[in-house]
Amino acid sequence: MNWDVAKAGMDYADIPSNEAYTPGYLEMYDRVNTFNTLLQNEKGLDMDAEIAKLQADLQTIYDKAGQ
Repeated sequence: MNWDVAKAGMDYADIPSNEAYTPGYLEMYDRVNTFNTLLQNEKGLDMDAEIAKLQADLQTIYDKAGQ
């Protein structure tokens, strides 16, 4: 096995990572996953209401993380 390519790739690590610029990334990720699960499993959703709730929840997460 030749590790030369993997070793050379270490010079191009994703620093900072894409998550670094998202306040409250893990909490945001969990909330979006909860929304996706809801979309996949609930019939007859009021999409406008669910999207508005998601947006409000994400704003709360971002505001809290930015303090």
